[in-house]
Amino acid sequence: MGLLYFGLFQTTRRSLSGMIKSKLAFLLTYILYLGLGLPFGLLGFSSIIEDSLPLSGSQFTWLTINRRPLVFILGGLELIGIGVAIYLRGYLKALFTQNSDHPIKVLKLTFRKGSAKDLLKWSLFGLLLMIVVTGMIIAVAWLNSMINNHIVFFVSAGILTFSLALIEILFICRLLEIRVINFKPSFTLFVLAFISLVLMCFFNGQVSSYQATKPMNQTIIIHRGVINHNSQANTISALKKNSRYHFPYVEMDIQETMDHHFICAHDDAVKIPGKGLRDINDLRLATIEKYHHVEVFGNYLRVANRLRQPLIIELKVTNNSDPKMGDQFINQFRSELIKQHHQVHSIGYRYLQQIKRREPQIRVGLVTMLNFSDLNRYQVNFYTLQHITLNARVINAIHKTNRPIYAWTDDHQLSMKRMWLMGVNGQVTDQAVKLKQLSLKPQRDEWVLILNLLVDYL
Repeated sequence: MGLLYFGLFQTTRRSLSGMIKSKLAFLLTYILYLGLGLPFGLLGFSSIIEDSLPLSGSQFTWLTINRRPLVFILGGLELIGIGVAIYLRGYLKALFTQNSDHPIKVLKLTFRKGSAKDLLKWSLFGLLLMIVVTGMIIAVAWLNSMINNHIVFFVSAGILTFSLALIEILFICRLLEIRVINFKPSFTLFVLAFISLVLMCFFNGQVSSYQATKPMNQTIIIHRGVINHNSQANTISALKKNSRYHFPYVEMDIQETMDHHFICAHDDAVKIPGKGLRDINDLRLATIEKYHHVEVFGNYLRVANRLRQPLIIELKVTNNSDPKMGDQFINQFRSELIKQHHQVHSIGYRYLQQIKRREPQIRVGLVTMLNFSDLNRYQVNFYTLQHITLNARVINAIHKTNRPIYAWTDDHQLSMKRMWLMGVNGQVTDQAVKLKQLSLKPQRDEWVLILNLLVDYL
């Protein structure tokens, strides 16, 4: 905020001294800009803010369950907010140039000066900026994949991080009509600039290159019991077919019916003739079996024990899930779960706690669909984190507590290598054989870490 104020002061040679209402308007506008900038990386600080949200387990679960409508609503508000911010882009500068403390009047004048043409122009500039930033990151990553030199990687990662931040700052300055200060060239200035660049490259190289922990052997987890689409997901036939590979875990999904049976299913709803899609937890098992083939979890679990195949069971959760679903689950399957040290994970923090209280031997893990909140604070044994937005800051924080992290769902070599290099303990994948055959050489493949900047700056 101080830098923005200083830039406007240098541009206008005016301040907001003594203008209480204008200072408040400046602060509110700044907060609005921060909010609008969060989805776009905010010069790399968005992930720091998102990873620090002090959400309770119930709040985390509710936000995760309702993420799709929330993303749709917030996405719409974001687009409207960006449009308004661009249309009124001269507002902050006008606050500084006014002769009286009337921010509302300044807002009205700024609105009259705005134009659809200007809005379109700067919207296109913003899209172009995103394309340029993406291109720079991919180009530097590609260059490092060709050169395979650690020093080049270290320096280029630092220069890239510094350059991306500088480009975005210059864009913001132009957008808000802030004049970039011009310096007269001199030898002293050149030396200072060079030293500053070297120091910033070193710092940024550290941040970009070495946030990841040391790569470790990967625990390979078969997603929904299927390898390369070789069977139907969450079925006993898939379990039998793929347990012969002897991978550490098969991950699978279960849903609770209205009459407290658990069935093997990923989707929350099934189609009932004449009634359309109905949530499984609003239907009795007999009703579902009347129209669909159903794999009952108790049978699946007994087969897994006979095959000596450990499971990671995802307890699926909806807004209408039974408040005591975790208790129901552990009461029904406690003895069978212990036989092969099966584990349970879910987005439903409450249900994980219910299971853990009734049977401390069962290891429970938190599943994320979007990586937000201070995940380290939750009382679980492991984490299954969505891989796209996973960053090294979260990994390092959780690893300090000696709890394993599994990334999901990594089906392409690039994402597999990225997660491996970042230091996750294992991966949930539809391509378990491909992951097993994958070869990782940290110095050869470290260029993949540069792609993390796509998360930080877009």
